[in-house]
Amino acid sequence: MKNVKGQILTLLLAVILTAPICAQQTEINPSKPHIFWSKKKNVNLPGPEELRDVSYQAERWVVKKIGPDGQPLFTEIQTTKENMALLLESGEYLTAQYLIGAPKTESNTLSHNLSVNQINWLHAYKPTLTGELETLAIKERLFDTLDVDLYSRFLTSELKDNIIDSHATSMASIAAGAGNTSLLSKGAAFQAMLTSSSFLNTLPDNISFFNNSSAFIQNHSYGLEITNVYDLLAEAYDEQSHQNETLLHIFSAGNSGFVTPESGEYSNLGPFSNLTGGFKMAKNVLTVGAVDANMKVDIRSSKGPAADGRIKPELVAYGDGGTSDAAALASGTSILLSQAYQNWYQERIQSAQLKSVLIAGADTVGKSVVSYSSGFGNLNAKKSLEIIENNQVIEGSIINAQSFSQTISIPANTKSVRMALVWNDPAAQAEDSKALKNNLNLKVTHNGNEWLPWVLDPTPSSQMLNQIAERKVDTLNNIELVTFPVSTNSMTIEVSGQELTADQDFYISYWFEPINSFEWTYPTANDPQLSNSNGWTRFQNSHDNIGAVFLRMNGGDWQLLGETNQSNRMNLDWPSVEGIAQLKAVFGTDEFLSDEFLITQAITAEKLYLCGDEFLLSWNPINLTNVEYLLQIPGSDGFLTPLISTADTFAIIQRGQADFVYDKVSIVAEVAGHQSQPAQIYDFSTDGIGCFFKTFTASVNQETVQLNVELTGSFNIQSVSFEKIENEQFRALSTTNLPSSLNLSEEDFNTRSGYYQYRTKINLIDEIDGLTEVVTDTLELAVILENDIQLFPNPISNGDDLNILNDNLNAAYLHLLDSQGALLQVVQINLEADSFTIEGLSSGMYLYRIFSIDRELIKTGRLIVR
Repeated sequence: MKNVKGQILTLLLAVILTAPICAQQTEINPSKPHIFWSKKKNVNLPGPEELRDVSYQAERWVVKKIGPDGQPLFTEIQTTKENMALLLESGEYLTAQYLIGAPKTESNTLSHNLSVNQINWLHAYKPTLTGELETLAIKERLFDTLDVDLYSRFLTSELKDNIIDSHATSMASIAAGAGNTSLLSKGAAFQAMLTSSSFLNTLPDNISFFNNSSAFIQNHSYGLEITNVYDLLAEAYDEQSHQNETLLHIFSAGNSGFVTPESGEYSNLGPFSNLTGGFKMAKNVLTVGAVDANMKVDIRSSKGPAADGRIKPELVAYGDGGTSDAAALASGTSILLSQAYQNWYQERIQSAQLKSVLIAGADTVGKSVVSYSSGFGNLNAKKSLEIIENNQVIEGSIINAQSFSQTISIPANTKSVRMALVWNDPAAQAEDSKALKNNLNLKVTHNGNEWLPWVLDPTPSSQMLNQIAERKVDTLNNIELVTFPVSTNSMTIEVSGQELTADQDFYISYWFEPINSFEWTYPTANDPQLSNSNGWTRFQNSHDNIGAVFLRMNGGDWQLLGETNQSNRMNLDWPSVEGIAQLKAVFGTDEFLSDEFLITQAITAEKLYLCGDEFLLSWNPINLTNVEYLLQIPGSDGFLTPLISTADTFAIIQRGQADFVYDKVSIVAEVAGHQSQPAQIYDFSTDGIGCFFKTFTASVNQETVQLNVELTGSFNIQSVSFEKIENEQFRALSTTNLPSSLNLSEEDFNTRSGYYQYRTKINLIDEIDGLTEVVTDTLELAVILENDIQLFPNPISNGDDLNILNDNLNAAYLHLLDSQGALLQVVQINLEADSFTIEGLSSGMYLYRIFSIDRELIKTGRLIVR
């Protein structure tokens, strides 16, 4: 069969090269990204001259055909444009999409913050939610699997890239970093396993990749060109998600939020519809934009609508480096929620179900409940977890012309309800003007009122795209969000379907906001702060009136910090004083206390010596009583393990006595059961500090040699001596006992020109690793007295270099003579120094003479060859 196809293709190509082009055929133009050609369309093939053009080399294509089971199959191939046209004409493929360029990462991480999305609250109050036994897949280049925050948790795969990339490492750290390096390296799911596949294959990875690694969430923090069409990639991702309903793909929206697109329904309307890649147009994935620490949408964050007017991105999350960071944070949070659901219900959460939990628990950003910049809101891990734990998730299924209805009790003292309907919709066909296939409609009846979803106007007009959302029937999105104020103790949910192609499963999640509630979410007892620094407090607040915020230190008086602004955050300056802190919010007669947390200065460590396997680590003190310092090292399991606990601000450590997977030590202070921020993990093998000294240097000025040594510290040092070789032995020039300064110096005056050797010797009080003294390397320096000329070494061995040290401006030539006065060699002298090799001379005495440029004799002497 393959030979027959090859004959057909050869014949077709021959016809093409000789036949005229039909006027009614359409042109293949791969200079435009993501344009499709189908066998249903007439194709204008390139002529003979065009086929010889260099631009018709092999290019990347995404193609679709129908498999033996009747299901669509997608793959990437490399071929020329003319061969692609032949394959379409022959029926080999149904549809082809031309790809311009390779996927590219969109940012590098600048900082990290778990409090904006209340992930820190999960870490503090749900300590068993760590991501353990869950696996996150990351699709891009390979992250550094030996990174101190990621090692021991990598599941290798045949699909991984061969290039290690810092961006991929950052994404893995944000989603699942262990936090060994510092607080900023702790990811959301910090004990999750990780696997990787290359983003050079832009299509979804084979489902066997996910099944073999038990990875049900995949992070995609990369993009292609801005694409305003539901393309083959979007169709492929929707198809895979629809067929595998526990698999959730999470995409970054893109960092092109300030770009005005030049193609598509929303071209030339300003910075809208600028998602980076057609796969982000898919319905059954989660596309994530970025907000800053103040919960404002980052100007770089790409916006919707999707090509057909659907709401994109679906969520936003904190991302200082842009939407790459935000997507990674959402992926790590999704791992935690998936683990929570598994623990609670002993079954795997469905992807549409997980999306409904995330959206129902999100916080509104700005004035509109939904928008084309912030989607359905800012991810809130705490609220989403409460939805799962309170069993506030409904599963349902309907067929065409039928409806689903359920009445739910509303708890007393509820202020409002936020509810999200989500379903995985069957994939549309690439290039379809409307992606939604099965339209479901959500309606909530409460106290005689009907509440419909929040809907945005998708009309291609900058004015309409900026409009506030309205309550109406949604016929575009497979996500619908309803919010309403509560006035009675029950509500009735109704879901109806229109023109469904088959039975449609759906999920509804809902969250109850209490009346006049206030809860501190940051800092918790697990969130130490740095003194004299700027920071945020965060809380969940449903009061309509303004409240006052106070701070007290070490159980003292309350100090007014300011007023709440009816939001969920407050920016402030932490005091310079160290100690146990606590916050209080006051609304009328109601008071709300935060956890007690620790405020200290930063801990900075330094190594004072490294002698053999023993090293001394020192750090600045925390100015509080009863402080204990805990030293930890990365263990073989990938997480920090205790090494030493001490009340001192130094520790002598024997590497041979500990399981040092990495030559790194972390230090944290413990005060009254609270821990400070850990010092940046200290790598004691790469700081250049040796055994008791950092540097030993020497410089020459005429007859004077200046010696300098910088010590790492004075601990255990009896004396420090500068030494010089005389008569082939070291002699002390000076000695400093029990040095109080870490920088010592000495001057040595020489009466003869020559080469001199110096070193520093450090005598120890107590023996360390078998050492009683430490010596630096020996430095050799050339000393030239004023107007002097010297030959060194003298005596010299045959074959060695003879050096001429010269401070005489007139010296120009060296004559070497035998003992009888016969001239053997003439060497031209350079100013200050010169050298040449003595070869072919037998042992004995030789004469030398030095002349000026005018042949005036300047100096004579003898040279001994051994």
